[in-house]
Amino acid sequence: MCGILGRISLTEKIDASFMKSALDLMIHRGPDAYGEWMNEEENSWFGHRRLSIIDLSDLGSQPMVSFDKTLIIVFNGEIYNYKIIKDELRSKGYHFKSQSDTEVLLNAWHCWGVYTLEKIDGMFAFSILDLVNNRLTMARDRIGEKPLYYRFTNQGFIFASELKSILHVDGTNRQINHIALDCLLGFGYVPGDLSIIDSVKKLPPASYLSWQIGSSTPIVKKYWIPASPPASHKEESLLLEELDTILGQSVKSQMIADVPVGVMLSGGLDSSLITAYASEQDKDLYTFTVGFEGYGGADERHFARQVAQWFGTRHRELNVSGADPEIMSKLSAQCCEPNTDPAIIPGYLIYNAASEYCKVVMGGDGGDEIFGGYDRYEQWLNLSNKFGNVPAKLRSFISNTSESILPIGFKGRHYLMQIASDFKHSIPLKDNLFTTEERRKILPESWIVTDTSFLKNTMVDSNLDFMGRAMRYDMNGFLPDNILTKVDRSSMLSSVEVRSPFLAKGILDFAIGDLHPNLKRRKKILRQLALKKLPDFVNIQRKQGFVPPLEYWMKEKKWQEFMKDHLFSDNCIFNKTMLNNLMSGEGRQFFNKRRVFTLIMIQLWLNSNNIKF
Repeated sequence: MCGILGRISLTEKIDASFMKSALDLMIHRGPDAYGEWMNEEENSWFGHRRLSIIDLSDLGSQPMVSFDKTLIIVFNGEIYNYKIIKDELRSKGYHFKSQSDTEVLLNAWHCWGVYTLEKIDGMFAFSILDLVNNRLTMARDRIGEKPLYYRFTNQGFIFASELKSILHVDGTNRQINHIALDCLLGFGYVPGDLSIIDSVKKLPPASYLSWQIGSSTPIVKKYWIPASPPASHKEESLLLEELDTILGQSVKSQMIADVPVGVMLSGGLDSSLITAYASEQDKDLYTFTVGFEGYGGADERHFARQVAQWFGTRHRELNVSGADPEIMSKLSAQCCEPNTDPAIIPGYLIYNAASEYCKVVMGGDGGDEIFGGYDRYEQWLNLSNKFGNVPAKLRSFISNTSESILPIGFKGRHYLMQIASDFKHSIPLKDNLFTTEERRKILPESWIVTDTSFLKNTMVDSNLDFMGRAMRYDMNGFLPDNILTKVDRSSMLSSVEVRSPFLAKGILDFAIGDLHPNLKRRKKILRQLALKKLPDFVNIQRKQGFVPPLEYWMKEKKWQEFMKDHLFSDNCIFNKTMLNNLMSGEGRQFFNKRRVFTLIMIQLWLNSNNIKF
């Protein structure tokens, strides 16, 4: 796992020492080694910070130059099937100096070009410079496990793993993207190719960018589109057997490393299954969990402990008896965009603790989105069954009245607001944090608020059934831009690589293309698999992740003082009356803790990054 940075200038020579200083802002992504490459004209520069995982020798260093000196690559991620591809390339006459997957990827590109993206299975973000054809190509993995930002102007092109390095190289435009902030306040993440900075974009998942250097604009294309479900399906027993095989293969391939590999074990269904398969490959497997002692149900370490004892892992527990609110300042300063998911706090703490033992850990991320595990899917189905046949005008009246009359955070308000949804062609898309009107109240009067429903509609596939639409929506947005972004940032701050076996190419093809819709509800097929792989004492109905006791923390004096100091300061952008209503409402049992957390993380990020508003 690494940090990559590159620049191609059309107007001036590049200062290599300045570029290195920008790359060093990502040293947490690759503390083990540094490399750079520059052409003779000094107008193209690639840099790499390395977290050594496969082939720890200097032969795996980057930027890497192809054997014929025609291609230069910087690569962040892992190619899990690189040994298979390596054998295929050898049969075609290619030779290898290293044992690294980077060299395999580089030679594959030399052999097949863009077609390489259809062959590789992994998590990745990479850039390749073709010196013969004067072309830059960048690509990102199918689901978006690894980040890649870029800025294109008439002066040239800059790309990086993190936004802060781009702003260090070219900080002339630090203007907030209005639509991105509206999305962040509306539903908690910045979707698609947007970034929080107006002039910087993200390369979307499953996409590659091609720029003929000196031409007008780069071209972005999709190289993978999820398949439509087939008209007929295999028998459940055959599907269960197939899933057992491909999940076992996925875990085995993701354990390939020249450093110790562990598992983030919450004791829930997904992470327990990963532990079961991983323990078959490594009898000295490390497992890690975190609990919050003294906060009631937030401390569920005993569930993970039972699973670890059953499989005989080298289990390590982190107990957080209290948390300093200053951790929000640290995370806001380090994250290249505001992260509004409270789970980033326990994530960072447990990855930091795990870094003492392992450079690589596996987690259960993706299981809920790929196999239908979220409770909200069932809630939406119930809404559809109850209200789908109620006249649209009446449903709209109930929804609008609930939004305008009931206070923000009132229990049941958001449920009623979703009644007006188009259940036949879409899913409930009402903003769950701040609605368009609420954003108008909380943001400065000069701010132009955008209704972001048009963006959410682009993430819905109306050709699928209701469950298919809901899961595809999350796979297109919530998974890459919230869950995986949180995982990448919180783990890389501790120089730990996180791998997600549920997001392997084979699992995605199976879950999307082969699995009967009924087997995706409440992870039915995963629960069936658990009956084969897990001991009887594991509650396969239980859903558990690393969730912080935010409602308890926010009642503590030090947290309240910290939030008031930052949210009611003179430089805070948010409306003080609205802030006061939110915080006092939480005290009256309204559900606003996630909204308050969102606002303070945005404000702290603005403070630490000198961003224009």
